[in-house]
Parts: sequence; structure tokens; C-alpha cells
Amino acid sequence: MVALKFKDFKLYSYKIPLRKTLKLKSVSIDSREGLILKIFDSDDNCGFGEIAPLPGFSRENLEEAKSQTIQICNALKKTLSPKKPEKISDAAIDFPGEVYPSVSFGVASALLILSANSRNISLSELFNKDCNSSLEVNALLSGEKEEILASLAHIKESNYRSVKLKVGSRDLSEDIDLTQKVREELGESINLRLDANRSWSLEQAAAFYNETKDCRIEYIEEPVSNSSELQLLLADSSLGIPVALDETLAEIEISDFKKFSPANVLVLKPTLLGLEKAIGFAELAKSQKIACVFSSSYESVLGLSIIAQLAAGNSTNSACGLDTLGIYADDSYLKLFPVKNGRIEMKNIEIFDKQFESLTLSEV
Repeated sequence: MVALKFKDFKLYSYKIPLRKTLKLKSVSIDSREGLILKIFDSDDNCGFGEIAPLPGFSRENLEEAKSQTIQICNALKKTLSPKKPEKISDAAIDFPGEVYPSVSFGVASALLILSANSRNISLSELFNKDCNSSLEVNALLSGEKEEILASLAHIKESNYRSVKLKVGSRDLSEDIDLTQKVREELGESINLRLDANRSWSLEQAAAFYNETKDCRIEYIEEPVSNSSELQLLLADSSLGIPVALDETLAEIEISDFKKFSPANVLVLKPTLLGLEKAIGFAELAKSQKIACVFSSSYESVLGLSIIAQLAAGNSTNSACGLDTLGIYADDSYLKLFPVKNGRIEMKNIEIFDKQFESLTLSEV
């Protein structure tokens, strides 16, 4: 590896208004707030990262993340091993102490992108020279029942092959009815994913799936409310529920996964897991032939582009959960992350300078 020559960094804050209020577990937000990290080397190469704890899901808040990011970057200027990182373990090895997941994602991403830029390759190529040139994404269905059903015609016209429906916030009978109607409207050719966000008991999850198993559900993310019930569900093969792990991954170590190994899919959110842990789970999924889905935690267009490159570099074949820019009031971000025919062409999102310049930022 070549000398890194880490020189300096700048940290910026953003606050992006949303199109409408977004309900996240116990909180609701009208704007998305976060930090953008830009680091430099002595040859004027730069790297970018995003640090944006998600209210209701991240254990750290934005002020804590900002403080730790500044601390780490100041420490790295003095102690970073004089080598260009070639993989995530190289980028994270010199982090001092326990690092918040959103900070791990932002700082490690910036270091890796700096390394990639100095080599004139993309971030995805840094992970894998045979990386994907495009990614499939799933459309996201959320909101009121009428709004969801009205959006299905556009999704079909836009040639999405996968959609994800949020369930769990309605009465169980309403969720069953909506799931059946969505499947009926979509037809058989589009994959249907559900996200219950730990809303059900084991009995409710079983009752729901008993009524919807003919809907050809690809998987249900986190169907039950706690780890104990999740293990019982996974152990009972008679239920037949295809399960995806999301929040659970943030609570366990990679070595603990064997307790949940009957799971069908891993949903990887680098902002909530940290970058090293997200990639570690991706490698585990590949070794055990389990599908993994790289997914957004409602980052800005810059953070979203970074996650897309991580997915491409890890050669995922599952549709990614990256079609989230529609929540923002400003439609211009969609031009910098264009989804056409349910896919993202990587060549359209590989220049992070454009995403950085599109954001309204205040230097911290």
C-alpha cells in the first residue's frame, strides 16, 4: 500500500426539509439533519462521508456524532497508519475506542473514497474490480392505504421488479387486506417485500402470514417485537414465514448470528450498523449463501450514493432499499441519483463532488 498523507478535514452540517412528516418509531420528523465529512491528502485528493444518526433508531444523537467525528479526525491526523486503506478493516483499524455506527460509516467511507480517488477508481472498484455496473432497487410503499394503492400504477409503469410495503402500524386485519390488494394490483411478476418494524407478537405474525401466504411474499423484515420471539419464530419451520433481519443486526455481534441463522435475508444499513459491521455481515451472507439487501436510513443523496457503491462493490444481486429521495421537498436530488426501470446505473452516481455541491451546507 502507498503512503496516505492525510492532511486535513472539514465538517459540514445540513438540514433538508421533507415533503411531509415522516413517522419513525416513537418520533416524527419534518426535516433530515446530518453531517458531511470531507477529508484531504497532500496531493489534493479528497474523500467524502456522511454522518446522519436516524432518530428513533440510532443510539447516538447528532451532537454526540459530531463531537466524536471531530475527535476521531483530529486523532487520525496524528496517528493514522501511513498507508492507503484498501479494505474496510484498513480504514477502521486506527479508530480510537468504541465508535458510534453513524460515525464509523462516515469516517471510514471518507477514508476509502480518498484512497479510491487517489487511484482513479471508484469506491465500488476498490472493493471489487469486477463490481456491478448497475443495481436493482425496490420501490418503497408507505403512507395511507389510498395513497399506496394509487401509486401502484406508476410503479408498474416504471418497471420496478421489487416493492417494499410498510406494515404493522395498522390493525392486523387492515394490513392483511392491504397486502392482498397490493399483490392483486401488482400481479405475479413483481417481488413483494414487507417491513413490520417489530410491530407484532408471534401470534399476530403467524396469523398475518396464514392469511397472506398466497401473496408470494419475498420476506418480512423484523416481524416480531423482541429477540426471544424472533428466535422462536425462526425455530418453528411449520410457520413458513420468510424472515429478514434488520434492527436485530444492530443489536448482535457477527459471531452471534448463528442464533438467527434460519433467517432468509440480511438488511444492511451502514448508518445503523457502522461500515465495518455492515461489510462483515455482507461477507457472512455471501459465505452462507443468504441474500443481503443494502438499504438507506434516509441519508442525503451523497450518503445514498456511497451506500450504492458499497452494494455494487459487494456484488449484491438483491434489489437494494435505496429509492428514498422522494421524501425530500427538493426534487433536484433525484437527478443526481436517477432510478430508471427500477435500476441505478453506477456510472451516473460515481462523482461525489456533484452530490456534495448539491447540498446546502454550513461548515461546523
